[in-house]
Amino acid sequence: MNRKFSSSVILPLVGMMIILALAYGFDILIKTLKEQNGMTYSLDDILMWTYVATNLLVNGALLLLFWGIMTKTTRSIWVGVIYLAVGMFLVISLLLYVYGITDIFYPPVPGSLLFYASSGIGMIGLFILILPRVTPNYTE
Repeated sequence: MNRKFSSSVILPLVGMMIILALAYGFDILIKTLKEQNGMTYSLDDILMWTYVATNLLVNGALLLLFWGIMTKTTRSIWVGVIYLAVGMFLVISLLLYVYGITDIFYPPVPGSLLFYASSGIGMIGLFILILPRVTPNYTE
């Protein structure tokens, strides 16, 4: 496989899927902890620190993905379009959910980590398309 293709297309798409899976898994963890706390009322501290830790991990992963794409890869227009489409898909599904149309898209939860991660991925896609491409100088 071409090294340029794998660094500019495959790795950013794999990174996007990992971040979305991470955010979805953390949403399931928080939901499970809330249900357990509703039965026992003994997980308040754990639930509070889980909110903090999961938000920091997802936002740190988004920042690391943004930095890696912007500095270490030759940015592909297709990756930017895919990132923007994924981000807009969940934003549009939120707008449809607000207006009562719930049968078309994934019903989002506005405070969930998956929603924040998808909006962050949409912003990364927008930056990929807007910011100029700088070819790294490897002759130094």
